[in-house]
Amino acid sequence: MLRTPSPSPGPSWQSKVLEKGFRLFQVPRLFLWLSKHGKNRIGDFKTAAKLGFVAEDIAGLRCYWLNESSRDRGVLIYLPGGGFVTGPTNLHWYHCLRVSRRLRYAVLVIPYPLAPEHPFPAAINSITAVIQALQQQDRLPDNWLISGDSAGGNLSLTTTLNLRTLGAPLPKKLVLLSPVANMNKIGWEGHPPDPMLSDAYRDYVDQSYVRQSDPANPLLSPLSADLSGLPPVLIQMGTHDILIHEVRKLVQRMQADGQSVRFEEYPAMIHVFMLFWWLPEAHQAIRDQVAFISRV
Repeated sequence: MLRTPSPSPGPSWQSKVLEKGFRLFQVPRLFLWLSKHGKNRIGDFKTAAKLGFVAEDIAGLRCYWLNESSRDRGVLIYLPGGGFVTGPTNLHWYHCLRVSRRLRYAVLVIPYPLAPEHPFPAAINSITAVIQALQQQDRLPDNWLISGDSAGGNLSLTTTLNLRTLGAPLPKKLVLLSPVANMNKIGWEGHPPDPMLSDAYRDYVDQSYVRQSDPANPLLSPLSADLSGLPPVLIQMGTHDILIHEVRKLVQRMQADGQSVRFEEYPAMIHVFMLFWWLPEAHQAIRDQVAFISRV
């Protein structure tokens, strides 16, 4: 089901200023440089400590709990974006804090192994191992779900596909924010112009994460997967996102496979806009996420 949030939230003046600023400072070039050379490429973990996230090693991976005492109410597993090559930023930690407060759920952030040091399928294997360890320890209630943005949205969906193949219990719902749906450049449409991502960035991600693997592999490109039998899915996307065309195709594939999917397009919004908490559109997006998750 395609839904444009009503009343239409944008573009707000705040979002217009943000997009113009990104274009003025050539953020795609800066983003690419930081992904290759930034000393903090592995992520911002000072903010996690500041906000009260508690580290725990699970299945050999350092993960971060927030409000674990609320675990019986529900658990949101969050996979941060970053093109598979950079770790969580302060935007991710604050986003998880806001969602946790509204839902009163526990949140588990999984900073998965990063490419190019750890190419596909290292991230999926590690995330799957963490989830299966929690299941074996009876630490995931029936009401658990996976969410992620961009590359994390891809991994939220592909990890669920991997769990399905393994016959493991699946999350109750999926919440995908500006997800990467297709690593296969055949038929890829790289427009409209995006103030965050670029062709050069996607080339670097391909070289780093895909490497010699077949980009049509469903665990790389869920657009190629059998998408039936999954839990209900919410997908949120901005129409100025360079990934909008592939995500529309993903939604069409889900509908053709009989999959329950709610697709929300936000007019004139950029990639992962829902992480920029000061945007009115981000507030609306989070309200919709909470409503979708809370719906029985």
